[in-house]
Amino acid sequence: MKANNKGMTLIEVIVVLLISSILMVIAGGILLDSAGYFNKTAQSNYEKLAVDSISSYVRERLVYATEVQIATTKPDDSDDWHWLSVNENNQLTHDDKEVYSSDFYRSRKLKLTAKCYSNNYRLDLSCAFYNENKQIYKTSSTLELVNIKAKSEKGDVINNSGVHSTQVDISDVAMQKAQDKGYKIYYKTNGALSIKDEVDEDHDVEYDPGKNELDGTGTVADEIKCLSSETEGTGNNKGPFDIEETYSKGDFVYLGTKPNEIWYRALDDNLKGQNPSNNTNGKWKKILKFWNSESTYEEGDVIIYPQEPISKQQYYECIKETKGQGQKETPDTENSNYWKIIDNPDPDKYNSCTIKDSCNEENAYKTVADELCERSSSVTVPDKGNTGNREDGWTNNKGDFIENSEKFSPNHEQRFYRKGDFVILNGETWRLIGEYADISHKPPDAHWKLIQEEWDSRSYYEKGDIVSLNGTYYRCNIDIASPNWKPSSESSAWEKVKKDPNNGWIKV
Repeated sequence: MKANNKGMTLIEVIVVLLISSILMVIAGGILLDSAGYFNKTAQSNYEKLAVDSISSYVRERLVYATEVQIATTKPDDSDDWHWLSVNENNQLTHDDKEVYSSDFYRSRKLKLTAKCYSNNYRLDLSCAFYNENKQIYKTSSTLELVNIKAKSEKGDVINNSGVHSTQVDISDVAMQKAQDKGYKIYYKTNGALSIKDEVDEDHDVEYDPGKNELDGTGTVADEIKCLSSETEGTGNNKGPFDIEETYSKGDFVYLGTKPNEIWYRALDDNLKGQNPSNNTNGKWKKILKFWNSESTYEEGDVIIYPQEPISKQQYYECIKETKGQGQKETPDTENSNYWKIIDNPDPDKYNSCTIKDSCNEENAYKTVADELCERSSSVTVPDKGNTGNREDGWTNNKGDFIENSEKFSPNHEQRFYRKGDFVILNGETWRLIGEYADISHKPPDAHWKLIQEEWDSRSYYEKGDIVSLNGTYYRCNIDIASPNWKPSSESSAWEKVKKDPNNGWIKV
């Protein structure tokens, strides 16, 4: 008979138990690691959610603010300020009150940093959680302050005193190397711009001035009444600014998209390629009620300054054209040479539209710029021959300066400019004060004068010419003043003058 071998020996049982024990240990280790991993993942997800929540809270408070400052102290005594900071417990506060409970942070430390850009409507924000000195999670973003940008684009004054352009910690606790208090983010929401629908790239905004604000009647903003036509491209309404177009004194153009466009008026002729938004040559006026540092203002213009706070707003009247140095001077400058405070402007000031867009023969205070009134309306080419004779149909308006004899092919006739002729070169108007110049004598060679009020180092001048330099007027005393003869330093060629209240210019 065969033996029954279906049972397990003792050795086999021991081996099975040993293998099972090893497998259980391995499986247990895997389970424990997995549990730890999931716990860490869950914690990491929570930290990310918490930091993102803090970042969103801060962004939501600031995005529609009308003013934002990063400072160690409250900017002024106004009750309109709110502020964000991080307290000694490393927790977010709003107006010194904790935003979240201690349980929200789970023993993590919050670090908030911020940086304001010089354009005043971009803000870099960074939020991070720390465990001891180790960073656990961080999120950073650049916040565009919608209302502030819209106000800036409208030309309103944005107060940026106390703003820091470097990254700083936002905390109630002073930095180790600092001697003052920690930085806070201060902001205002009053006098806001109302946002219509969704905020898009064009910033679809509309200004709500508030009931206490000066209304602006009788200010520069009223010059828009002087548009001669509602149809773009007709009269002095030139429509949207085009860098390739040439504009004349009195022309209106606008930048931006309607209905939020910003209008400008040309203060000189032959403006080509000169963007009114930066006004580097001082030849554009911004048609807004608030003073704007990029705008040139004329004598008699009325503006409001400052934009904020409303309680300090005043009407100011321009007493001297601000082109040049005057653009840098704020209306409230002590003993200002350009502005004076007035109680109320004349509400009908611009109803007559007395804009200097045509010649005034009775002008007692003519400067070099006013010589443009002597230019003929029709254009003729330079004269032929050098004997001083004028061709039939002659005018002193020669249009664009011609320096190529082949312009007159096939005969390649020699052509000359005569004394008194006007030309345009690179968008600037010049007048010949020498006897004659051939077409190779590009201004200022051969005694050309630049037709503008502000003295220019490239220009010749003749006896009796009135120019301005940094807001001061000078009169030429010699037959011909050469380029680079600066009025303020060439006393033999120039004398300082001022307007005689009765008539003309008198020596100072």
